[in-house]
Amino acid sequence: MQKMDRREFKSHQIIRSVPVNKMNYREYRSDLERDFHCRCAYCNLHKESVTTPFEIDHFIPKAAFDGVRDDLATDYSNLVYSCKKCNQAKGAKFEGDINAFEATNERFYDPAKVDYNTVFYRNEYGCISSNDEKGRRMIVDLRLYRPIHVLGWICEQLGHMKDALDRMIEIETNLARKTLLIEARNRMACEYCDKERVFKASYNDPEFCLDEKLL
Repeated sequence: MQKMDRREFKSHQIIRSVPVNKMNYREYRSDLERDFHCRCAYCNLHKESVTTPFEIDHFIPKAAFDGVRDDLATDYSNLVYSCKKCNQAKGAKFEGDINAFEATNERFYDPAKVDYNTVFYRNEYGCISSNDEKGRRMIVDLRLYRPIHVLGWICEQLGHMKDALDRMIEIETNLARKTLLIEARNRMACEYCDKERVFKASYNDPEFCLDEKLL
């Protein structure tokens, strides 16, 4: 049986800093951007990939702690950098004991405590997959199965390949090989622009249905 192609889910490590306490959780945005490498903790999308601003997710949602553990509203360890799609999908989903000394949201792996490379991977089609039971539930809860998450990843890979070709062109001295590299780069750039256009249209416009488009 042919072994399924598996690609690493992310290439960075999330390490929480210890910022000065702030009165409003939104004031932690720059700290979260740095600690989460400007990427959504749940789907790994980079903030520069879309024009829709990223959001700050409460890992234990407000609906669970409001009036019981109000300190969690501004507790930095409860804040997660998230894209709009994932934050909306996660919503108020919660499992656990809010009154526990170290309360957590057991429905999800905390992305700052668990390396998501041990939970998720990209399969041969670029889909987010998991062999972990809780990870598979998270894919459903966060709707990580949506085509938008595949197309966003494809766009990033095309961008990396285009950049690699640019570097090869810059150092190539053989004119014939350089011409071939330029032609390949131009084709890659066109493919990237086409995919990026569809991706951004789908992501930014809630009425745009990617499922009806040909990728």
